[in-house]
Amino acid sequence: MFVIYISGIDGCGKTTQAKLLNEFLLKENYDSQYQWLRWSPSIGKFISIAKSLIKSSKSKTPANKTDKADDQEIKHSENQHFGKWSQLKNQLFSMPLFHFFWDKYSLWDYYRAYQQNSCQWNSDIIILDRYLMDFFVDQSINHNESIEQYQNRLNANTLKKFAKPDIFILIDIPPETGWERKRDGTSMKHLDRLSKVYNEVKNQENVVTIQGQQSTEAIQEEIKTVVLNELRKRK
Repeated sequence: MFVIYISGIDGCGKTTQAKLLNEFLLKENYDSQYQWLRWSPSIGKFISIAKSLIKSSKSKTPANKTDKADDQEIKHSENQHFGKWSQLKNQLFSMPLFHFFWDKYSLWDYYRAYQQNSCQWNSDIIILDRYLMDFFVDQSINHNESIEQYQNRLNANTLKKFAKPDIFILIDIPPETGWERKRDGTSMKHLDRLSKVYNEVKNQENVVTIQGQQSTEAIQEEIKTVVLNELRKRK
């Protein structure tokens, strides 16, 4: 099995590129399969309820606003909500007992989801849209620490059970670009934090970084080149 993993901040185009790559490989007669593997916590409903409870009616995001003044109003509203949610998380993660149990729960829960999905992988090439590093990024932000610090605390035996990517592609864009593309309620403050952590990821070994402000076609050509070169080496 050959694993290709595509990642990056919200709005970088990873889902679009992963699906385009899968279509291309299938047309080229490769046995390929697309998989979305972001961690969705089993207690996600409770998290959604908590988020909705702390979102005040005054911070509702204006709908269908496009000019710069309106954008600033939207960003301010989203940042306010993000700030309240971050404050709550910081209070929880400052509690040693919560910190300990969340570490155990989150990795176990993601591994359970990984097992459920990976048993359906029946192709020679698996293209992953989000994967383990995205989990590391999110959790390092929760714990307010570097990815390296977070990884060092995890159960090494459990991590070894995850399939290691043969190619790891990171699509790099500024947070402002991600916000403009998504406009789904994700705050600029959160995208700024994600961008800083993904900058750590870019410096890790075997990460191929592609500039995401190019056209969709140009990004896809770069990805195809990386993937086909590696596949040819493996023959």
